Amino acid sequence: MQLAKCLFFLSLFVGFGMFAKAQVRIFAGAQYATAKYTILNVKQETEGKPGFLAGIGLTNRIEGPLYFAPSLYFSQKGYKVKSYNLPSIPPNEDARNNDVSLRSIVLTPLLQFNLSQGERFAFVRLGPGFDIALSGKESFDSAGIKTINRDMPFSNTAYSRATA
Repeated sequence: MQLAKCLFFLSLFVGFGMFAKAQVRIFAGAQYATAKYTILNVKQETEGKPGFLAGIGLTNRIEGPLYFAPSLYFSQKGYKVKSYNLPSIPPNEDARNNDVSLRSIVLTPLLQFNLSQGERFAFVRLGPGFDIALSGKESFDSAGIKTINRDMPFSNTAYSRATA
């Protein structure tokens, strides 16, 4: 189901780009992500995890050196919370050493300003990014000295699908 959603958005995105006669770019690469994790405004110690991203982008001239440059990409990232100073839900009241991996789809409708002209040029892109978690896995130690591996629950009382 998640693959079907990704393919639908990708085909919709490429279709709009072909209609607008935009330049298409394909990109992929490594990334390193971490998180700011707080419980009742008390910062918890975190560690980053390596991940990757891959996607497609469009570049369409608006006027002069100003372009519309949206992109749509898949991202896998994560973080580790080494220990908790206070009880946390999610994942669990007595959780320790939480290891989280997220898979998300990211839409970035950016404006690009080219700083020079020619084949090689510098540019600046500005705009928002919308990062929606598709799925996730977490592994944590419980106070009962057992390791729990599970799919991440997404709801109003668990993890949010909106990531940063």
